[in-house]
Amino acid sequence: MEEITAPLNKIYDLVKAVISVVAILAITFAGAQFMFSGDNIQSREGAKSMVLYAVIGLVIVWVAPLLVNYLTVA
Repeated sequence: MEEITAPLNKIYDLVKAVISVVAILAITFAGAQFMFSGDNIQSREGAKSMVLYAVIGLVIVWVAPLLVNYLTVA
């Protein structure tokens, strides 16, 4: 079983790292957009939603193995 899951775990770790870096960059960009938006309400709301989506994506990527483990063991 280990010979099957080892390559999949490596791929998952790579995907998790790439998504984490992209999410951190998105959060940083959204923070800058929020700070420089001034009185533009649309720009502020766009930055808020970008942060929300990035955080939701991070939570999904980091919680997915726990959920899979729970469902396969139970």
